[in-house]
Amino acid sequence: MLDNLAVIRETLYSGLADVIVETPSILTLMSRGPEWASRAFFASTALAILEIALTRVDHSGVRVVHMGRSTPRTIGPHETPPYLRGFLSKLLEVSDAAKAMELEDDERAMREAAEGDVTSEPRMERLKERLEKGAGEGDGPGSRSSVDGSVAMLANAIGELAIGMAKLPSFQDRQAEVFKILAAISSY
Repeated sequence: MLDNLAVIRETLYSGLADVIVETPSILTLMSRGPEWASRAFFASTALAILEIALTRVDHSGVRVVHMGRSTPRTIGPHETPPYLRGFLSKLLEVSDAAKAMELEDDERAMREAAEGDVTSEPRMERLKERLEKGAGEGDGPGSRSSVDGSVAMLANAIGELAIGMAKLPSFQDRQAEVFKILAAISSY
């Protein structure tokens, strides 16, 4: 089961790499100096959790990244160490909520386009912005993030997962390496 945790960790880190490539503002945070590293790491971890929730999680568990040593597989509750089943359950909940939000965004955009209305900004984009910038950034009355409580609730759930995962010894073991990679990427 501990091997499964390593595979899940590597799956998250592959999502982290995708986030770094696709989110230039993370690199901008890193370029501000070492004091911004933890904020950049947290933002990229939260965005990676969202990416994994949208693309690699289904009702049976996490479809892990293929690391060349085994066949691709899904790790579900029975393959997860008992102390991590709460995390997996929370990830499944986040996945369901994020996929529902994405579907509702798509349906709203199609409806607005069919009616000739200006399409509103997808809540998924507001969620990504909130995860990227952190809670409290631009959350004043009337701000895009404060308009929809579901964005804040989902951002908070993802933030809780990111904090909890960062506290796990198996993630802490590799965290220093990930910080070095982030720093190296930001120097380009």
